[in-house]
Amino acid sequence: MNTPLEDRVHDALHRTADPLQRAPFTVGDVRTRARRIQRRRAVAAGAAVAAVLAVAVPFGLTMTGPAQRTEVPPATQTPSYVGQVTIDPRSAEVSATPAGVPLLDLSVPSVSAGSAQLDLPKPYEQLTPYRDGWIGTLNVDGDYVVDVLDDSFTVLDETPGASPLVVSPDGQRVASTFDAGDHWSVINSDVAGEELERPWASVPDGPVGTVVTPVGFVSADEVLVSRLDGGDGTFSYYLADGDQLEPLPWLDQPTSASPVTGTIAAQDDSCAAVLDAHSSSGAALWRTCDHVLGPFSPDGSLVVGFTPTPGGDYPGLSLLDAATGASRVDFRVTMPKRHVVGIASQVVWEDDEHLLAVYTDNADQYVVRLGVDGSVERVAGPVTVESGEYALRLTPGDVG
Repeated sequence: MNTPLEDRVHDALHRTADPLQRAPFTVGDVRTRARRIQRRRAVAAGAAVAAVLAVAVPFGLTMTGPAQRTEVPPATQTPSYVGQVTIDPRSAEVSATPAGVPLLDLSVPSVSAGSAQLDLPKPYEQLTPYRDGWIGTLNVDGDYVVDVLDDSFTVLDETPGASPLVVSPDGQRVASTFDAGDHWSVINSDVAGEELERPWASVPDGPVGTVVTPVGFVSADEVLVSRLDGGDGTFSYYLADGDQLEPLPWLDQPTSASPVTGTIAAQDDSCAAVLDAHSSSGAALWRTCDHVLGPFSPDGSLVVGFTPTPGGDYPGLSLLDAATGASRVDFRVTMPKRHVVGIASQVVWEDDEHLLAVYTDNADQYVVRLGVDGSVERVAGPVTVESGEYALRLTPGDVG
């Protein structure tokens, strides 16, 4: 049985800079070379990579969602506590407003983009608007493929040996990593395609099974990445800025980041903390032993705090002041007899005031909208799923 931390990491899989000169090789050159190397290594490395990926991806697909960026309230303005609110999608008001981010239903598969529901040719686990189409990730037996798609979901470019995506809170940048053979490349792109291609940071490769994944944006230019050594199983963390790579030796188990405040949420064995990404010491701004920290709100003022049980489940979540850790509102699920209910750790901020979350009640899954004011609405569902599976998945990205 996985530990609660392993479960958190596994479940969590669930964009300006001055123009810079191109590297002496093109994107296609790098990706073609990567594909060749990957084919040669596939037999030896495939099983090991699949096994490592099950626990290697940071709590970062769980990313903050797009929104209108607003100014962060001064630290002296402490919002009042709303109280405890019960989530029950069966009795909650059904919202007439569709999800403001892409909502995937892997049981079909399809994506809801605003009021439009579009059939998908493949069961993408992530999908977000990109240039004139989409970019998404496929999970192929534990290995990840990133596809760039047109508006009809025709594949324009395919990158195997990649990571899940992270999207900036305003929905304007997307980051990923891919195995280029002797190193991992960290890509940071604007979704509109208006920016010249920037140099890519290079993270050293290692033994078979070494995996590099993005955690979140610390600024528009800086991507926090995690490297799992396939030999000794240790993690190391870096800030990737263009072609520069800064190690963060003081960081442990980051779960999310905010490009507005430049802070990182991290988790150790039993407690969580918020830290300054550019700290020289790694001293915590504040700590909590009652929550597992999730994504920051788009304006950086709030951070999700999951309330895990000893078994690793999430019976609810709190919206915490990102500057102090004080709770703004505590959401709890209904606990009917003989029902297994809970909030999935894969949640997405829809805007500064609303969070979208997947709620599971036995075999039924819903998407609920949780307001900072304590409001609860049902946005989608129910969808019936097999035990332990998630059909409904949320991806940051502006579909308004």
